[in-house]
Amino acid sequence: MEVPWNELAESPRKAERLFDMLLHRLYPNRVRTINGAGGDGGVDAWLDRRHAIEFKSFTRLGKVQQRQIERSLERAAEQGPSAWTVIAPVSLTPASLAWFDRLQENYDFPLTFRDRAWLDERLAMHDDIVKFVCLSPSDAVVGVLRELNAEQAALTGGVPDLAQRVTALQARAGGASPFWQLNFTAIDGQVGVQLSPKPGARPEPISVTLAVPSGGKEADLVARLTEAVDYGAGVVVSPELIHSIDSESLTALGVSAGEIGFTLPARLETAHYPRSAVLRAVGQPNPLRPPLQLTLIHATAGRRGVVVHGTDSTGLLHLQVRIDHPSDPDDRSELGVHFSYGHGGAPGGFLHVDPDALLRTARALGVLADAASLQLLIDEAPEPIPLTDRSPSGNGAFFDRLADALQDLLDVRDALGLPVRVPEEWPGRDLVELHLAAELLRGKTVELPVRLGLAHQSCSADETRRLIELVEAGDTDAIFPLEGMTFTVTGREIPVSPLYLRMRPAITNLPEVRAALERGASHIDIDIAPDEAAPIQAQMKPFADRSSGSSPLPSSRS
Repeated sequence: MEVPWNELAESPRKAERLFDMLLHRLYPNRVRTINGAGGDGGVDAWLDRRHAIEFKSFTRLGKVQQRQIERSLERAAEQGPSAWTVIAPVSLTPASLAWFDRLQENYDFPLTFRDRAWLDERLAMHDDIVKFVCLSPSDAVVGVLRELNAEQAALTGGVPDLAQRVTALQARAGGASPFWQLNFTAIDGQVGVQLSPKPGARPEPISVTLAVPSGGKEADLVARLTEAVDYGAGVVVSPELIHSIDSESLTALGVSAGEIGFTLPARLETAHYPRSAVLRAVGQPNPLRPPLQLTLIHATAGRRGVVVHGTDSTGLLHLQVRIDHPSDPDDRSELGVHFSYGHGGAPGGFLHVDPDALLRTARALGVLADAASLQLLIDEAPEPIPLTDRSPSGNGAFFDRLADALQDLLDVRDALGLPVRVPEEWPGRDLVELHLAAELLRGKTVELPVRLGLAHQSCSADETRRLIELVEAGDTDAIFPLEGMTFTVTGREIPVSPLYLRMRPAITNLPEVRAALERGASHIDIDIAPDEAAPIQAQMKPFADRSSGSSPLPSSRS
């Protein structure tokens, strides 16, 4: 499309907008434009911070126009630019070039004149800008949509032809707006268009009014949006939350509230990451309770500050270090640390966690949770960062219990050579049985906290008489092994067999036993139960047989 320069000369604001958008397209992320409503000081834009650029919309270069340029240059020189360029849609003649060369003699920074030929050449490669500025936005979009509507040829080339056609349609649709590029999406039968800013496009202010439903969702949405703006966190706002959108370019595309949602992507900073870090309690007295080893993965940056995200070796502990920029250059940055722990409810979140790593983390958190002062050490940092203004959580005992359960789990795993995973949940009964199994496998003697049922013994007459004497004496323990004894932890049976028991016995069928002896029976069935007033001890090796204080009994199956 040919640029109507004479019409633009009658509308300087349109011309400046055209120049503005072109500069952002040619030099993305390098241009800062100036709002000249209160006087621009001879500079309409800055390129690379110190290169001043002035726009002029006139199409001829006479004495009046030359004087305008001279005055703009004089004002710009007061700001100390490294270079100065004027852009105007005029055709330079030898006389005008000579005039501009004489201007250079008065300044110690280079001067450049970009004329109509320079503008036409570059705008030819960015036709969407010309259409948007020179036509009404809706007319520009309608023209592109007409081209899209004419796309009706048969797909004779099969799938490759389809891919090429979609690519061509997308390229044509991209010419509908100088601000937005359009990407077609099709998921589960739903076809949509994703809009994203064109690389190098001039930022367009967009006013969005949200309609947040009641029920506590307003505070949550405000918090998420604040986090996105202040600290660079990503946020997604769905269409049903949008009441209205004020945007000339989106209106030209026919987009209205209720049809579009938006995403503010996380502003990630990955340079210098990952980094190692250590969180430790100040004056930690026990060297056997290690500090918490961390990996800082990335950071997000926003208007107010930076949030550094990290994790422990399990990936279940999430660390956020928030650093607020000081409001006064003489003040120090404000810093805070937030922990969250767990797999977020994801199914099977613990299935692949290394129990050894989880144990180390739990041991460290048992100390850190109740510490009044902490230090964060980051690799290559000259000094640790003090975290003194904090309230202990009081959760140290919880992490200590978790660590004890994990230690039991690891000892059972290693003693039996079994593949054991960290369970999703820790029922109280499982914890008791796990601890008993671990203690027995460690070779310790434990006191069983549960009452055993009947043990059925088949004894000879002599063994029966001796047992009756021991029981009636009331001060002698009985020792006997149980075969097939198991504890159940998270649905898995842990064998602890044979298990040797020491207990104060009681014969529950004593009348039947005495009657069998009187009949002269050679083998007599005896029902033995522990005395409820005495403890039951167990271990996985035989108890010492002290003839004065204990007596072994025949083996029994549990």
